[in-house]
Amino acid sequence: MKSNDARKVAPDNGAEAGGGGGTKKEKDLDLPPMPKRPSLVSIDSEDENKMVEVKTGICGLDPTTGKGKQIHLIQMLLLPFVPIMALIIQNSINMVSVLEYQHGMQETIDQVQISTGLGNVTEALQSERAEIAFYLFTNGSVIRRNLSEHFAYTNSLINDLKWPKFRIEDELFQNKILFRIRLDDFREKITNFDTPSIEAGIAFYNRANYIFLDQLTREIKEKDASGVWRPLLAYKNMIRAIEHLGISMVFGEQYFGRGNLDQSSYIAFITNDALGQDFLNASQNFAYWIGTRYKVMQKDYPWYSNITRRRLEILGREKIKPDFEKATEYFYAMLGYLDALQKVQYEIR
Repeated sequence: MKSNDARKVAPDNGAEAGGGGGTKKEKDLDLPPMPKRPSLVSIDSEDENKMVEVKTGICGLDPTTGKGKQIHLIQMLLLPFVPIMALIIQNSINMVSVLEYQHGMQETIDQVQISTGLGNVTEALQSERAEIAFYLFTNGSVIRRNLSEHFAYTNSLINDLKWPKFRIEDELFQNKILFRIRLDDFREKITNFDTPSIEAGIAFYNRANYIFLDQLTREIKEKDASGVWRPLLAYKNMIRAIEHLGISMVFGEQYFGRGNLDQSSYIAFITNDALGQDFLNASQNFAYWIGTRYKVMQKDYPWYSNITRRRLEILGREKIKPDFEKATEYFYAMLGYLDALQKVQYEIR
């Protein structure tokens, strides 16, 4: 029995031994290693790291490195100041625009003040010239009003004038005080008949008015916009018309107050009378309503026919006896005529 059992067990041991030999042979074979398959966990982990790196990296910088941390810190410190700097720049631009606008407005205000002041002083000097001429050519026998009051009025306008920078080299017009001193000295000589000639005395006013009017027209800036440049040119021409007609008025007073005109005075009358009419017609061309207003004035002004009649007498240049009555009549007629033209001038301005 025991031997049978041993026989039965033996094959098993042999098979087991044979089996063990087979395994050993397999181990002795040189087979390539099997490749490892990456797990899903490792794939997800790598992708997540890459995503984290992309999200935290700015401008291609890695904030995990030392240099990247410094640059990242600087960026974090500067970024809050970006909107602040934008506001500062915007406010600075707005402030510059406001300052430029205020500067332009101040220039305009100064220009208007200077232009108005120059216009007032010029009108006062024109009126003063007419008063002095009337006083001189009637030998001081007829005085419309106290000359000293008129002088004081002109001086007050000069004092209030913001003295402009004249574009001439004459020192007399570079300083307000020097001009006042020279004007006062001249007035004293005129009222005392202490002048080389009446024409020389009137020439001072003519030159002063010419310089003031030239400066006035320069102060008025030319505009290219439609509807603006026409009134400006009409205004300038009206100013010139009143000035030249005022000069011709002086020689008209001389004719009736002295009874004749020498050759130079006669030429001066014709020249200024013609220039006055030309400038008056030119102002009507640039502003058509002036022509209508002028025709109405010719019709309604009661002394206009008198001016036309006296003008023809002066152009005839017949020697007459001094006639202070005619001189006074002509003086008031022309003075009212020039005042009416000045009202039209104010409407243009």
